[in-house]
This record gives sequence, structure tokens and C-alpha cells, in this order.
Amino acid sequence: MPASEDFWPSDIGQSNIITPVAMMREQAALLGDKTNQQVTANVQSLGGAPTQLNWSFQLVSPALGNYRYELFRVTHPLALYPATVGWEGHPTMSIDSEEAFRVALKQILGSDQTKKIVQALLAQAKS
Repeated sequence: MPASEDFWPSDIGQSNIITPVAMMREQAALLGDKTNQQVTANVQSLGGAPTQLNWSFQLVSPALGNYRYELFRVTHPLALYPATVGWEGHPTMSIDSEEAFRVALKQILGSDQTKKIVQALLAQAKS
């Protein structure tokens, strides 16, 4: 039997793309350090259609029985962009690139609204 011929490109397993979920998970990991683990964050898959992925970025308070608050939600195709970001009290954002997603993430996480929610969870955890 002749040897199998490989039709796959040699660089198929190489990628330097940073996905929306990777950026969200990185930021989620940083929150616990800033709050002494009183408020943490979790990125949860919400499943999706065969051609799209849905993610929920949730603030978590272990002291409140692992109470979860969905801060925002991201939906994107397998090709990553355009992504849609839903953030309570704000118009849905359409994101067309990795850099634009970074800007949106910085806006959401650095907002007064987010700061107030985290501070409220911290206050409740100390009660």
C-alpha cells in the first residue's frame, strides 16, 4: 500500500490570533486578585449555533453563595468577527476586530457602572 499523502498546509496548527474568549478569561482571572477573591469573574459558554459562539461574562460573589451577575454577553461567528456585545443599559455594540474588542472590553470593565456593581457585591459580601 502506498504511503498516505498529506494535503494539510504545514502551518495549519499555528496561529497568533487572540480570541474574544481568551481576552475575557484573562480579565476574569485578574478581578479576583484585585478584590482578595471576594468578587471573581467567570466566562461561561452559552453554546450556540453551528456557526456561532455565545459567551457570558459573569461577576461571582463566593460569600453570597456564588451569586452570579452577568455583566455582558458576547456572540461571534467561528471566524470571530464581527462580534456583538450586549451590555445592560447600553446599545448593542458591533465589534469588527481584535483591537476594537479590546477597546470595548476596556470600556465595559473600566466603567463607573461596573465599578459600582463590584463595590456593591463587595459590601454585601462583608455583611
